[in-house]
Amino acid sequence: MDRLPSEILLAIATNLDASWDINALAQANHRFFNTLNNHLYRHDALFNGMNSLCWAAQRGVVATAQFSINASRGIDDDDCEPLFNLNYALYEAVMNRHIDVISCIIKVEGADPNIRSDFRPLPAMCIAAREGYTEIIKVLLLAKDTHPNPKDSFTPSPLSLAAYRGFVDIVELLLDVTGIDADCRDSNNRTPLFYAVLSDSPSPEVVSCFLGRSDLTIDVNVEDRSGDRHTRNTGRTPLIVASQFKSAAIANLLLDVPGIDVNHSDQSGKTALHFAAELGREDIVRALLQHHADPDPKDNENETPLFLAAKNGSVPVVKMLQEAGADPNHICDNRAHALGAARTEGHGEVAQVLRDFGRLDLNSLGPVPRNWNASRGKMWIERAQKNSDDLP
Repeated sequence: MDRLPSEILLAIATNLDASWDINALAQANHRFFNTLNNHLYRHDALFNGMNSLCWAAQRGVVATAQFSINASRGIDDDDCEPLFNLNYALYEAVMNRHIDVISCIIKVEGADPNIRSDFRPLPAMCIAAREGYTEIIKVLLLAKDTHPNPKDSFTPSPLSLAAYRGFVDIVELLLDVTGIDADCRDSNNRTPLFYAVLSDSPSPEVVSCFLGRSDLTIDVNVEDRSGDRHTRNTGRTPLIVASQFKSAAIANLLLDVPGIDVNHSDQSGKTALHFAAELGREDIVRALLQHHADPDPKDNENETPLFLAAKNGSVPVVKMLQEAGADPNHICDNRAHALGAARTEGHGEVAQVLRDFGRLDLNSLGPVPRNWNASRGKMWIERAQKNSDDLP
Protein backbone atom coordinates (compact mmCIF):
# COMPACT_ATOMS: atom_id res chain seq x y z
CA MET A 1 0.00 0.00 0.00
CA ASP A 2 2.95 2.28 0.64
CA ARG A 3 3.65 2.22 -3.10
CA LEU A 4 0.17 3.28 -4.20
CA PRO A 5 0.13 6.23 -6.63
CA SER A 6 -1.18 9.49 -5.18
CA GLU A 7 -4.20 9.41 -7.51
CA ILE A 8 -5.35 6.06 -6.16
CA LEU A 9 -4.67 7.21 -2.60
CA LEU A 10 -6.91 10.24 -3.14
CA ALA A 11 -9.58 8.04 -4.71
CA ILE A 12 -9.58 5.84 -1.61
CA ALA A 13 -9.83 8.89 0.67
CA THR A 14 -12.70 10.26 -1.41
CA ASN A 15 -14.74 7.14 -0.70
CA LEU A 16 -14.23 7.44 3.04
CA ASP A 17 -17.17 9.14 4.80
CA ALA A 18 -15.69 9.89 8.20
CA SER A 19 -12.99 12.49 8.75
CA TRP A 20 -11.27 10.33 11.35
CA ASP A 21 -10.88 7.54 8.77
CA ILE A 22 -9.25 9.95 6.34
CA ASN A 23 -7.08 11.29 9.13
CA ALA A 24 -6.01 7.78 10.15
CA LEU A 25 -5.00 7.05 6.58
CA ALA A 26 -3.10 10.33 6.35
CA GLN A 27 -1.16 9.48 9.51
CA ALA A 28 0.23 6.27 7.98
CA ASN A 29 3.38 7.99 6.77
CA HIS A 30 4.81 11.32 5.65
CA ARG A 31 3.86 10.87 1.95
CA PHE A 32 0.28 9.96 2.79
CA PHE A 33 0.02 13.04 4.99
CA ASN A 34 1.29 15.40 2.28
CA THR A 35 -1.05 13.83 -0.26
CA LEU A 36 -4.21 13.75 1.84
CA ASN A 37 -3.85 16.81 4.06
CA ASN A 38 -5.65 19.26 1.75
CA HIS A 39 -8.38 16.71 1.03
CA LEU A 40 -8.89 16.15 4.74
CA TYR A 41 -9.42 19.87 5.40
CA ARG A 42 -11.73 20.15 2.39
CA HIS A 43 -13.80 17.23 3.64
CA ASP A 44 -13.97 18.87 7.07
CA ALA A 45 -15.19 22.14 5.55
CA LEU A 46 -17.82 20.41 3.44
CA PHE A 47 -19.25 17.95 5.92
CA ASN A 48 -18.11 18.75 9.46
CA GLY A 49 -18.73 22.48 9.82
CA MET A 50 -15.00 23.29 9.89
CA ASN A 51 -14.35 21.42 13.14
CA SER A 52 -10.65 21.85 12.53
CA LEU A 53 -11.05 25.64 12.66
CA CYS A 54 -12.90 25.42 15.98
CA TRP A 55 -10.18 23.11 17.32
CA ALA A 56 -7.49 25.58 16.24
CA ALA A 57 -9.43 28.51 17.73
CA GLN A 58 -9.60 26.80 21.12
CA ARG A 59 -5.89 25.97 21.15
CA GLY A 60 -4.39 28.89 19.26
CA VAL A 61 -2.90 26.83 16.41
CA VAL A 62 -2.62 29.40 13.64
CA ALA A 63 -1.39 27.00 10.94
CA THR A 64 -4.37 24.67 11.40
CA ALA A 65 -6.75 27.62 11.37
CA GLN A 66 -5.29 28.90 8.11
CA PHE A 67 -5.40 25.43 6.50
CA SER A 68 -9.05 25.11 7.44
CA ILE A 69 -9.90 28.56 6.11
CA ASN A 70 -8.04 27.95 2.84
CA ALA A 71 -9.84 24.63 2.35
CA SER A 72 -13.24 26.35 2.68
CA ARG A 73 -12.66 28.85 -0.11
CA GLY A 74 -15.14 28.60 -2.96
CA ILE A 75 -17.64 26.61 -0.93
CA ASP A 76 -21.17 28.02 -0.79
CA ASP A 77 -23.29 27.65 2.31
CA ASP A 78 -25.67 25.38 0.37
CA ASP A 79 -22.78 22.99 -0.28
CA CYS A 80 -22.01 22.53 3.42
CA GLU A 81 -23.66 19.96 5.64
CA PRO A 82 -23.83 21.36 8.26
CA LEU A 83 -22.99 25.02 7.54
CA PHE A 84 -19.47 25.81 8.70
CA ASN A 85 -19.62 28.02 11.74
CA LEU A 86 -17.09 30.83 11.46
CA ASN A 87 -18.63 32.83 14.26
CA TYR A 88 -18.50 29.92 16.69
CA ALA A 89 -14.78 29.58 15.97
CA LEU A 90 -14.38 33.33 16.36
CA TYR A 91 -16.12 33.15 19.74
CA GLU A 92 -13.77 30.37 20.88
CA ALA A 93 -10.70 32.30 19.72
CA VAL A 94 -11.82 35.37 21.66
CA MET A 95 -12.65 33.36 24.77
CA ASN A 96 -9.16 31.86 24.71
CA ARG A 97 -7.50 35.16 23.72
CA HIS A 98 -5.76 33.82 20.61
CA ILE A 99 -5.28 37.06 18.68
CA ASP A 100 -3.41 35.48 15.74
CA VAL A 101 -6.28 33.05 15.11
CA ILE A 102 -8.78 35.90 15.43
CA SER A 103 -6.85 37.82 12.79
CA CYS A 104 -7.16 34.85 10.42
CA ILE A 105 -10.87 34.38 10.94
CA ILE A 106 -12.02 37.99 10.58
CA LYS A 107 -10.56 38.11 7.05
CA VAL A 108 -13.03 35.44 5.90
CA GLU A 109 -16.20 36.54 4.14
CA GLY A 110 -19.11 36.05 6.50
CA ALA A 111 -17.19 36.35 9.75
CA ASP A 112 -19.01 38.88 11.94
CA PRO A 113 -17.96 39.51 15.56
CA ASN A 114 -21.44 40.91 16.29
CA ILE A 115 -23.34 37.78 15.26
CA ARG A 116 -24.22 35.15 17.82
CA SER A 117 -23.39 31.58 16.86
CA ASP A 118 -25.92 28.81 17.30
CA PHE A 119 -23.98 27.53 20.30
CA ARG A 120 -23.21 30.67 22.31
CA PRO A 121 -25.48 33.39 23.81
CA LEU A 122 -23.15 36.33 23.12
CA PRO A 123 -21.23 37.35 20.01
CA ALA A 124 -17.44 37.61 20.03
CA MET A 125 -17.38 41.42 20.25
CA CYS A 126 -19.55 41.35 23.38
CA ILE A 127 -17.32 38.74 25.03
CA ALA A 128 -14.21 40.83 24.37
CA ALA A 129 -15.89 43.97 25.75
CA ARG A 130 -17.22 42.16 28.81
CA GLU A 131 -13.84 40.66 29.67
CA GLY A 132 -11.82 43.83 28.99
CA TYR A 133 -9.81 42.50 26.04
CA THR A 134 -8.81 45.85 24.54
CA GLU A 135 -6.34 44.50 21.98
CA ILE A 136 -8.84 41.92 20.78
CA ILE A 137 -11.47 44.65 20.34
CA LYS A 138 -9.02 46.50 18.11
CA VAL A 139 -8.53 43.39 15.98
CA LEU A 140 -12.25 42.63 15.76
CA LEU A 141 -12.96 46.15 14.54
CA LEU A 142 -10.84 45.34 11.50
CA ALA A 143 -13.40 42.79 10.29
CA LYS A 144 -15.10 43.71 7.02
CA ASP A 145 -18.15 45.98 7.43
CA THR A 146 -18.21 45.43 11.17
CA HIS A 147 -19.38 47.90 13.80
CA PRO A 148 -19.98 47.56 17.54
CA ASN A 149 -23.71 48.33 17.44
CA PRO A 150 -25.96 45.42 18.52
CA LYS A 151 -27.98 43.52 15.94
CA ASP A 152 -31.12 43.51 18.10
CA SER A 153 -32.43 44.92 21.38
CA PHE A 154 -32.09 41.57 23.15
CA THR A 155 -28.33 41.40 22.69
CA PRO A 156 -26.40 43.81 24.96
CA SER A 157 -24.12 46.15 23.10
CA PRO A 158 -20.33 45.84 23.58
CA LEU A 159 -20.36 49.47 24.71
CA SER A 160 -22.92 48.71 27.44
CA LEU A 161 -20.94 45.70 28.66
CA ALA A 162 -17.67 47.63 28.77
CA ALA A 163 -19.37 50.53 30.56
CA TYR A 164 -20.94 48.20 33.15
CA ARG A 165 -17.56 46.54 33.83
CA GLY A 166 -15.80 49.91 34.07
CA PHE A 167 -13.31 49.44 31.22
CA VAL A 168 -12.44 53.04 30.39
CA ASP A 169 -10.06 52.24 27.52
CA ILE A 170 -12.63 50.07 25.71
CA VAL A 171 -15.40 52.64 26.20
CA GLU A 172 -13.18 55.36 24.73
CA LEU A 173 -12.16 53.07 21.86
CA LEU A 174 -15.75 52.21 20.94
CA LEU A 175 -17.00 55.78 21.26
CA ASP A 176 -14.45 56.78 18.62
CA VAL A 177 -15.78 54.25 16.08
CA THR A 178 -17.51 55.91 13.14
CA GLY A 179 -21.24 55.20 13.25
CA ILE A 180 -21.31 54.12 16.89
CA ASP A 181 -24.73 54.37 18.52
CA ALA A 182 -23.69 55.69 21.93
CA ASP A 183 -27.32 55.84 23.06
CA CYS A 184 -28.49 52.40 21.88
CA ARG A 185 -31.36 50.96 23.94
CA ASP A 186 -31.79 47.36 24.96
CA SER A 187 -35.12 45.65 25.66
CA ASN A 188 -35.26 47.40 29.07
CA ASN A 189 -34.60 50.82 27.48
CA ARG A 190 -31.19 50.94 29.18
CA THR A 191 -28.36 52.75 27.42
CA PRO A 192 -24.58 52.38 27.85
CA LEU A 193 -24.59 55.44 30.13
CA PHE A 194 -27.30 53.85 32.25
CA TYR A 195 -25.21 50.67 32.57
CA ALA A 196 -22.17 52.72 33.56
CA VAL A 197 -24.14 54.20 36.47
CA LEU A 198 -25.84 50.89 37.31
CA SER A 199 -22.51 49.06 37.62
CA ASP A 200 -21.66 47.18 40.80
CA SER A 201 -18.59 49.43 41.00
CA PRO A 202 -19.60 52.56 39.10
CA SER A 203 -16.66 54.45 37.63
CA PRO A 204 -16.78 58.25 37.40
CA GLU A 205 -14.15 58.00 34.66
CA VAL A 206 -16.43 55.86 32.50
CA VAL A 207 -19.40 58.17 33.07
CA SER A 208 -17.19 61.12 32.13
CA CYS A 209 -16.38 59.39 28.83
CA PHE A 210 -20.05 59.67 27.87
CA LEU A 211 -20.80 63.07 29.33
CA GLY A 212 -17.75 64.62 27.69
CA ARG A 213 -18.80 63.71 24.15
CA SER A 214 -20.70 66.66 22.75
CA ASP A 215 -20.43 65.11 19.27
CA LEU A 216 -22.61 62.14 20.25
CA THR A 217 -26.29 61.95 21.17
CA ILE A 218 -26.56 60.76 24.77
CA ASP A 219 -29.77 60.99 26.80
CA VAL A 220 -28.90 61.71 30.44
CA ASN A 221 -32.57 61.37 31.45
CA VAL A 222 -33.13 57.90 29.94
CA GLU A 223 -35.72 55.92 31.90
CA ASP A 224 -35.29 52.31 32.89
CA ARG A 225 -38.27 50.21 31.77
CA SER A 226 -37.50 47.07 33.75
CA GLY A 227 -38.43 45.96 37.23
CA ASP A 228 -35.49 43.79 38.24
CA ARG A 229 -33.58 43.58 41.51
CA HIS A 230 -31.36 46.55 40.59
CA THR A 231 -34.14 49.09 40.19
CA ARG A 232 -37.22 47.49 41.78
CA ASN A 233 -39.40 49.97 39.89
CA THR A 234 -39.45 51.27 36.37
CA GLY A 235 -38.87 54.87 35.38
CA ARG A 236 -35.58 55.47 37.16
CA THR A 237 -32.97 57.65 35.50
CA PRO A 238 -29.17 57.57 35.88
CA LEU A 239 -29.42 60.35 38.47
CA ILE A 240 -31.93 58.37 40.55
CA VAL A 241 -29.77 55.23 40.29
CA ALA A 242 -26.67 57.19 41.36
CA SER A 243 -28.57 58.55 44.36
CA GLN A 244 -29.97 55.13 45.21
CA PHE A 245 -26.57 53.41 45.04
CA LYS A 246 -24.76 56.19 46.94
CA SER A 247 -22.56 57.31 44.03
CA ALA A 248 -21.94 60.93 45.01
CA ALA A 249 -19.19 61.52 42.44
CA ILE A 250 -21.39 60.27 39.60
CA ALA A 251 -24.41 62.21 40.86
CA ASN A 252 -22.32 65.41 40.76
CA LEU A 253 -21.19 64.65 37.20
CA LEU A 254 -24.77 64.15 36.07
CA LEU A 255 -26.02 67.27 37.84
CA ASP A 256 -23.57 69.40 35.88
CA VAL A 257 -25.05 68.29 32.55
CA PRO A 258 -27.36 70.86 30.94
CA GLY A 259 -30.89 69.52 30.70
CA ILE A 260 -30.66 67.08 33.60
CA ASP A 261 -34.08 66.52 35.17
CA VAL A 262 -33.32 66.75 38.87
CA ASN A 263 -36.98 66.30 39.87
CA HIS A 264 -37.80 63.26 37.73
CA SER A 265 -39.78 60.61 39.63
CA ASP A 266 -39.88 56.88 39.03
CA GLN A 267 -42.96 54.66 38.91
CA SER A 268 -43.28 54.80 42.70
CA GLY A 269 -43.18 58.60 42.61
CA LYS A 270 -39.76 58.81 44.23
CA THR A 271 -37.18 61.35 43.08
CA ALA A 272 -33.41 61.25 43.49
CA LEU A 273 -33.87 63.35 46.63
CA HIS A 274 -36.15 60.70 48.15
CA PHE A 275 -33.44 58.05 47.84
CA ALA A 276 -30.57 60.26 48.96
CA ALA A 277 -32.54 61.48 52.00
CA GLU A 278 -33.65 57.98 52.95
CA LEU A 279 -30.03 56.77 52.82
CA GLY A 280 -28.83 59.76 54.81
CA ARG A 281 -26.42 60.85 52.06
CA GLU A 282 -25.71 64.41 53.13
CA ASP A 283 -23.37 65.02 50.17
CA ILE A 284 -25.90 63.94 47.53
CA VAL A 285 -28.78 65.78 49.21
CA ARG A 286 -26.73 68.97 49.32
CA ALA A 287 -25.79 68.64 45.63
CA LEU A 288 -29.41 68.02 44.61
CA LEU A 289 -30.67 71.02 46.56
CA GLN A 290 -27.92 73.22 45.12
CA HIS A 291 -29.17 72.24 41.65
CA HIS A 292 -32.69 73.38 42.51
CA ALA A 293 -34.27 70.06 43.43
CA ASP A 294 -37.75 70.37 44.92
CA PRO A 295 -37.15 69.95 48.69
CA ASP A 296 -40.64 68.58 49.35
CA PRO A 297 -41.74 66.16 46.58
CA LYS A 298 -44.37 63.52 47.37
CA ASP A 299 -44.21 59.92 46.20
CA ASN A 300 -47.18 57.63 45.53
CA GLU A 301 -47.63 57.09 49.28
CA ASN A 302 -47.44 60.82 49.90
CA GLU A 303 -44.09 60.41 51.66
CA THR A 304 -41.48 63.20 51.45
CA PRO A 305 -37.67 63.17 51.69
CA LEU A 306 -37.97 64.87 55.11
CA PHE A 307 -40.21 62.09 56.37
CA LEU A 308 -37.79 59.40 55.12
CA ALA A 309 -34.77 61.18 56.59
CA ALA A 310 -36.51 61.57 59.95
CA LYS A 311 -37.64 57.96 59.91
CA ASN A 312 -34.05 56.78 59.40
CA GLY A 313 -32.49 59.21 61.89
CA SER A 314 -30.36 61.40 59.65
CA VAL A 315 -29.89 64.65 61.57
CA PRO A 316 -27.79 66.54 58.94
CA VAL A 317 -30.24 65.70 56.14
CA VAL A 318 -33.24 66.72 58.25
CA LYS A 319 -31.57 70.07 58.96
CA MET A 320 -30.76 70.66 55.28
CA LEU A 321 -34.24 69.82 54.09
CA GLN A 322 -35.87 72.09 56.66
CA GLU A 323 -33.55 74.93 55.70
CA ALA A 324 -34.49 74.34 52.04
CA GLY A 325 -38.18 74.73 52.89
CA ALA A 326 -39.46 71.19 53.47
CA ASP A 327 -42.73 71.08 55.40
CA PRO A 328 -42.36 69.31 58.80
CA ASN A 329 -46.16 69.31 59.26
CA HIS A 330 -46.85 67.14 56.21
CA ILE A 331 -48.87 64.01 56.93
CA CYS A 332 -48.44 60.93 54.72
CA ASP A 333 -51.22 58.68 53.47
CA ASN A 334 -50.57 56.31 56.38
CA ARG A 335 -51.20 59.21 58.82
CA ALA A 336 -47.51 59.27 59.82
CA HIS A 337 -45.40 62.43 59.86
CA ALA A 338 -41.73 63.29 60.30
CA LEU A 339 -41.89 63.98 64.05
CA GLY A 340 -43.95 60.87 64.74
CA ALA A 341 -41.65 58.72 62.59
CA ALA A 342 -38.57 59.99 64.43
CA ARG A 343 -40.14 59.29 67.82
CA THR A 344 -41.49 55.88 66.81
CA GLU A 345 -38.07 54.80 65.52
CA GLY A 346 -36.30 56.13 68.61
CA HIS A 347 -34.48 59.03 66.93
CA GLY A 348 -34.72 61.55 69.76
CA GLU A 349 -32.13 63.92 68.32
CA VAL A 350 -34.02 64.16 65.04
CA ALA A 351 -37.25 64.85 66.91
CA GLN A 352 -35.53 67.62 68.84
CA VAL A 353 -34.14 69.15 65.63
CA LEU A 354 -37.66 69.19 64.15
CA ARG A 355 -39.04 70.92 67.25
CA ASP A 356 -36.19 73.43 67.51
CA PHE A 357 -36.59 74.63 63.95
CA GLY A 358 -39.80 76.38 64.99
CA ARG A 359 -42.11 75.44 62.14
CA LEU A 360 -43.97 72.55 63.73
CA ASP A 361 -47.70 72.91 64.33
CA LEU A 362 -48.18 70.38 67.10
CA ASN A 363 -51.93 70.96 67.19
CA SER A 364 -52.30 69.73 63.61
CA LEU A 365 -50.21 66.59 64.10
CA GLY A 366 -52.17 63.62 65.33
CA PRO A 367 -50.74 60.48 66.91
CA VAL A 368 -48.85 58.13 64.63
CA PRO A 369 -50.70 54.82 64.11
CA ARG A 370 -49.07 51.85 65.73
CA ASN A 371 -48.74 50.07 62.38
CA TRP A 372 -47.74 53.20 60.45
CA ASN A 373 -45.64 51.32 57.94
CA ALA A 374 -45.56 47.82 56.57
CA SER A 375 -42.60 46.54 58.59
CA ARG A 376 -43.86 47.93 61.91
CA GLY A 377 -47.34 46.66 61.13
CA LYS A 378 -45.95 43.18 60.51
CA MET A 379 -44.08 43.30 63.83
CA TRP A 380 -47.28 44.36 65.60
CA ILE A 381 -49.30 41.51 64.02
CA GLU A 382 -46.65 38.90 64.89
CA ARG A 383 -46.47 40.17 68.48
CA ALA A 384 -50.27 40.13 68.83
CA GLN A 385 -50.46 36.62 67.41
CA LYS A 386 -47.72 35.41 69.79
CA ASN A 387 -49.53 36.91 72.75
CA SER A 388 -52.79 35.21 71.74
CA ASP A 389 -50.99 31.86 71.34
CA ASP A 390 -49.66 32.16 74.90
CA LEU A 391 -53.17 32.43 76.37
CA PRO A 392 -54.47 29.32 78.15
